[in-house]
Amino acid sequence: MKRSALAALALAAGLLVVPIQAAEAGTASCHPALSSLTLSAASVPGGASVKATVRLTCAAPAAVRVQVKGFKGVTAPTVIEVAKRHSSATATIRTGVTRATRHGDIEAMLGRARRSDRLTVTRTPRACKTPKLTSVSAPALTYVGNPVRLAIGLSCAPTATIRLSLASNNAELPVPARIAVGRYYDYAAVALAPKADEAGQYRATVTVRYGGKAISRAITVDPGLSVFAIPPCSEPDCVAPDVLFTGNIPAGGYTVHLSSNNSAIAVPATQTFQAGSLGGGFIVRVSPVTKNTTVTLSATFGGRTLHTSTTLLPPWTNKDSLTLSAEAGSGPIYGQEFSLEYLALLSNPAPPGGETVTFSSPSSSVEISSPTWDISPGDDDAYVDINTADVTSPVHTDLVATVDGVTATLPLVIEPGLDSFTDVPATVTGGDPFSATLNLAGPVDANTTVALQSTDGVVSVPVTVIVPAGQSSVNFMATTVPVTADDQVTIYAYLGNGNINSATVTVTP
Repeated sequence: MKRSALAALALAAGLLVVPIQAAEAGTASCHPALSSLTLSAASVPGGASVKATVRLTCAAPAAVRVQVKGFKGVTAPTVIEVAKRHSSATATIRTGVTRATRHGDIEAMLGRARRSDRLTVTRTPRACKTPKLTSVSAPALTYVGNPVRLAIGLSCAPTATIRLSLASNNAELPVPARIAVGRYYDYAAVALAPKADEAGQYRATVTVRYGGKAISRAITVDPGLSVFAIPPCSEPDCVAPDVLFTGNIPAGGYTVHLSSNNSAIAVPATQTFQAGSLGGGFIVRVSPVTKNTTVTLSATFGGRTLHTSTTLLPPWTNKDSLTLSAEAGSGPIYGQEFSLEYLALLSNPAPPGGETVTFSSPSSSVEISSPTWDISPGDDDAYVDINTADVTSPVHTDLVATVDGVTATLPLVIEPGLDSFTDVPATVTGGDPFSATLNLAGPVDANTTVALQSTDGVVSVPVTVIVPAGQSSVNFMATTVPVTADDQVTIYAYLGNGNINSATVTVTP
């Protein structure tokens, strides 16, 4: 018992050590460099503080000391230490009381790397014990997706932190219940995020309260840009962009500004969408390219811009590729199947003159419905249907597609298909089981699954049966339920897109 317990403890210890060793090995391979320095605010009033965060390119194997430098009127730590196995650290930058606005850079240094962020220190406001709420401002109109800046003004900066109450009369424009205003600040800025309303435009009133005073501002929120995309198309170089909004467009409609970063796709300068709609598409002009070309389109509305990209392909030549595949996926096909669809696909769109695909097979067991197919300019695919003969043994052959001397070959295996049901009783007493045999036209290469079904619930058959490799038939059992009158039932078998049915079985009382 003791020996087993010690072994278990040793194993557990090993399991704990391995990940740590692996992590340390990964960390040891890191050679951290200074990636960035960012400040929590770009501007603060004199006397207030701001957070500075330094980031490294990877987690350090040992503590890293990043040198920091401020400017006049700002007190920064000389070093920000990034702890072992960490990639960032934060420190406080303090500013002094000032009568004039100051601008400067907070700079971080590690080796030869220098990173900085700009800081503005504004005039220190007058302080008092009981500031008053003096102003609240917000845009009268905004759009979903655009942040709303609620600016709140006080008569003076509080000598101790105070809390203001906020409320909105519309849940689609939520506000925090309270915000804190600290020392040195005679203002507050609150970022609000309007929600989408499918109905479209809505209005909300935001109220700020402090010291018995309340100031309200009404804001109208219109639908904003929601989606700008190029939906998938059945043809290459097919570009049909859609612009959609977060709700129904209000009266007057919307005009969206459009641009393209490449003349290969020319877009209208603007597109107008009708009131009451959610947006829609617009027409572009696509020009041929000589190489793969990625084009980015931009849609701008209400101060917000969305982008979407697509890659245009040059016309296909006989230096490009051709592939051939089965629409139903890989796997065997069976004798006496009809209208099996195959796809020849060009790697690039057909040139201005189009292309012609020729389909063929060396086997007479494959009947090709249309040996040639024209691919229209700009399109990239051709389809062919084949029928299979009633084979009595597996046939291994190919389907071949040829375009301008370029050939694609797809191996085909045609297994014997369905032939008949035998040993099916003409009558059976309800409640008694019976056996039957399903026959294929010949032995198969691999285990072959055949689906079974009866015409009603009086006779139950297996959902599937398997004809073993090398065999051409399989026996199965069926069950019946008691009946009060004769009931006639037929059994069906399905393989590939073919099916057969048995002779009628009469189930008697």
